[in-house]
Amino acid sequence: FFYWIGGGYAPADFIGLGQKKLSEWSRLFGYGERTGIDLPGEVDALVPDDQWKRQLYAESWTTGDSYNMAIGQGYLLSTPLQVLVATTAVANGGTVYQPQIVHQIVDSAGGLQRDFAPIVKQELPLDPGIIDLAQEGMWAAVNTDYGTAIASRVPGVTVAGKTGTAEFCEYIPE
Repeated sequence: FFYWIGGGYAPADFIGLGQKKLSEWSRLFGYGERTGIDLPGEVDALVPDDQWKRQLYAESWTTGDSYNMAIGQGYLLSTPLQVLVATTAVANGGTVYQPQIVHQIVDSAGGLQRDFAPIVKQELPLDPGIIDLAQEGMWAAVNTDYGTAIASRVPGVTVAGKTGTAEFCEYIPE
């Protein structure tokens, strides 16, 4: 499936995203830049593109590079916080927020001293039906009998998730 989306290896009438659109959508979700969290030490990440690969390796971007990028591998580099920002955007319906540690500061009597309003970085230009489908799949991964993340269920809490890997190693006999 991700090969179809990433590189277009699919039925003849299906056109995959390719390198430019993969990079564009990755950046829209917050990959490739610092999140702006109010903590020191945040590191850079990378959304690769053809120009980057030509400069660093003197090679052209290949369809195989797009396949790798579509499954979150290859030259794409991200931090766990960037993955959280992107996942949160799917969970909340398409808003990319700058992560914050502090919601508000109160004094010893409970009086509000400072409120930290959410900072919206952008709204994703996605059809609500697409986001609904992604949310449904993530919910099903945790909450259905065939889900791959059923061990993540928490009684009384709505949980959704994504599991799996793009790699497969042959089964090892016990």
